[in-house]
Amino acid sequence: MRTSTRASRGSVAYVGTIGVVVALLVATAGIPAVATAPPQAPLVQEDELDISAIVGGPGKPADPLLDSRLSQLEEIERRDGPVAARRFAEDNAIGLDEQGRAKILIHESADRDSARDPADFSDDPEQPIGRATPGEEALFELLEVSIREQVESLGGTVRGRVANLVDARLPIRSLRSLDTSAGMRWVEAGPVAKASVVSEGVEVIRANVLQSSAVSYQSEGPVSVGVIDLGFLGYDALMGTELPSDVTVNSFSPGGIEGTNVAFLDQLHGTACAEIVFDVAPDARMFLANFDSISDNDAAFDWMIAQGVDVISYSIGWFNAGPGDGRGPINDAVDRAIAAGIQVVVAAGNDARRHWEGQFTDNDGDGIHNFTSSDESNAVFLNVGENLTVFLNWDDWFQSAQDYDLFILDSAGNVVAASTGFQTGFQNPSEATGFTASTAGTYHVLIDRFSATRSVFLEMFFVVDREMQYNVPAGSLTIPADSEDVVAAGATFWADDVIESFSSLGPTSDGRTKPDLTAPDGVSTVSYGNQGFPFFGTSASAPHTAGAIALMKSRFGVFTLDQIRDILYGRAIDRGIAGHDNTYGRGRLDVIGQ
Repeated sequence: MRTSTRASRGSVAYVGTIGVVVALLVATAGIPAVATAPPQAPLVQEDELDISAIVGGPGKPADPLLDSRLSQLEEIERRDGPVAARRFAEDNAIGLDEQGRAKILIHESADRDSARDPADFSDDPEQPIGRATPGEEALFELLEVSIREQVESLGGTVRGRVANLVDARLPIRSLRSLDTSAGMRWVEAGPVAKASVVSEGVEVIRANVLQSSAVSYQSEGPVSVGVIDLGFLGYDALMGTELPSDVTVNSFSPGGIEGTNVAFLDQLHGTACAEIVFDVAPDARMFLANFDSISDNDAAFDWMIAQGVDVISYSIGWFNAGPGDGRGPINDAVDRAIAAGIQVVVAAGNDARRHWEGQFTDNDGDGIHNFTSSDESNAVFLNVGENLTVFLNWDDWFQSAQDYDLFILDSAGNVVAASTGFQTGFQNPSEATGFTASTAGTYHVLIDRFSATRSVFLEMFFVVDREMQYNVPAGSLTIPADSEDVVAAGATFWADDVIESFSSLGPTSDGRTKPDLTAPDGVSTVSYGNQGFPFFGTSASAPHTAGAIALMKSRFGVFTLDQIRDILYGRAIDRGIAGHDNTYGRGRLDVIGQ
């Protein structure tokens, strides 16, 4: 068994988005230490940056159908070519497929969700709540066919759908050729998921005690655990040693079960998570599924439901995917699994030091948000080649008429990146932008009120390997850790039970206390150990928790999964503030209890 210290953490950064990440998506394996600005480059205050001298910027998109990032992407490809377009896509969390086509989400002009309210669609009292009428279903089918035909005529493909979102791939130069008359309301960049030897955590949570115990009230059949992730590179070579000898897999990704379409360390991410589950619950049956897009994620959850798994481990997080109160397309997939009787365990997120939120404030009436009474930017120092990606959303979900824009400036006031999409009553309240620094220096993130009738509550996540000038750890949960009935796992270092500084904190946007538990990280796995570093992050904590639920269920089958969860809540070792808090949850996971 290898041990590790805090000084030995890997230096790998993970980028993910929904915004979709970012979904933002990003759940991470080993989180790097966050660098701070060097002493010779102090953070710049407002009086050193002339806001009135802002130079450049994309302005509002020429086509209101497209979000700002897609509009800029199309323009860059036409003007500067595919290499520049690919670089812009990487900096701005826009997914491209193996053919270089943009991964997009098309919002249908008719909202299927509103069909749940019969008052909106039908006067027939016999029509069940939650069911569209036959006429409405026919309309939805026509919209879907119309959108699919247009996408395919432009050289694209439809990957799938989630509610009224069509998940598609389209050549970049065809983006502005989309026609709203074909049943489309608007189009945004598709979410990009972020990925948040015996593990030392087995002994920390005392799973080894229960594993070796003769006490057993077995369930009628074997307990099964599903792991949903981005990739499972090398899983087959570990079967019979670090994984069960029999593993059931299904890929919903064009990169196959190994996830060859994502970054190398993300390909290993799911395998490392599965190793931890097996270490904690060695007798459980294991199911593995990976995905590439929001509709693939939906399909992976539905497959796990069809397999009848008892527990799902999900070390993935998303940005700009919903209001943070348990609503949104990613939360819906999780909620379906929970409704099917599955315990879903998710990573809380690794973003406590890369998050800010607060009420829009404009002290001087210039339309720019004030982070303090005297400072209108959130600054960060970057060296040449370092990347900053920013995700912004505000409390006007899901069809926003409050229009705010996002800018990144250099110290001379030049716009180096911006997201200026429309919010005119049917778009999401979100923006995202990023860039790679070509010059070392201090850069400034600004929020501009373009057109709004009220001061909204703002939230930002930063994908950057440095400390931002202003940071708010509270409320830094990634989606779907905000879902009410998931078990959201925060991270404590295995050797001392201290909360990791990056471990995302609650509460949810509607005031609920999260995470639910904390569990070890910084542990050893073959997958990441072969790359020279331990497995840090809440991505390691979630499979410890999922494995503990499976182990308890396998030994105490007379209890339901909900009862097992509540038993673990009661046995958690309290840390921090007494009781359930927004840092440690109910405490650090322990299957035996005090």
